[in-house]
Amino acid sequence: MWVCVHCQEISEDDSWEECWSCGGHRDRSAATYAQAQEKIREIEAVREQLSRCTRCQGDMKFRGLRRIPHDLSGSDHVDYESEKFAVYYCTRCGKVELFLAEFGSWLRGDPQAVPE
Repeated sequence: MWVCVHCQEISEDDSWEECWSCGGHRDRSAATYAQAQEKIREIEAVREQLSRCTRCQGDMKFRGLRRIPHDLSGSDHVDYESEKFAVYYCTRCGKVELFLAEFGSWLRGDPQAVPE
């Protein structure tokens, strides 16, 4: 994992020499490396925190991406306006957490999901 010095994007693949986002060349200087390692430690700390249930400290597991309609009234109306959520559940107590799928998947470390 490394951090682009040009756009601050995270690259999970250490073999790449160019940023997937901006095309900037990977900087391997000592100062840049130290800054990148600090950012990586911060990301890993957040991922560890998100992997634990806030209720019982059990393991949170990725269940998949789900669409939830805006209209939850129970009517037969098909709602094409829906939000896509990343669903996580606790393997110990069953608590469920929802995250908007289009935000922060790289930070949570969501597995690659098959598009609907």
